[in-house]
Amino acid sequence: MQRPVLSICIPTYNSADYLSVTLDSIVCQFKDQDILDMVEVVISDNDSPDDTFQTVQKYQAKYNNIHYFKNETNLGGAVNVIKVAEHARGTYLRLITDNDSPTPFAIEYILKIIHETDFDLMI
Repeated sequence: MQRPVLSICIPTYNSADYLSVTLDSIVCQFKDQDILDMVEVVISDNDSPDDTFQTVQKYQAKYNNIHYFKNETNLGGAVNVIKVAEHARGTYLRLITDNDSPTPFAIEYILKIIHETDFDLMI
């Protein structure tokens, strides 16, 4: 598997319902095979006691570019952000929260900017 261009990094804790909405807003943008090939979604679960793992499994069954990691204990929010970035393999990282909903075509737009420019950081 080649290195993704973009890693969408999602630190999460106890937010299965919100995470489902977030993942829906991401995977609907995977209709284009090129986007699917260039993007990975990385989820770092901070030892959630809810159904976060089962929620992610439903998406993983359909998309092999969604990766899930669960911390053995709750490390705190800041450390979980670091953990999700450590698990990412992409050249560029996009950090979002577990209750964000990227707008339609956001991923396509970000990839276009990446390919047309030589930015090190984009906010």
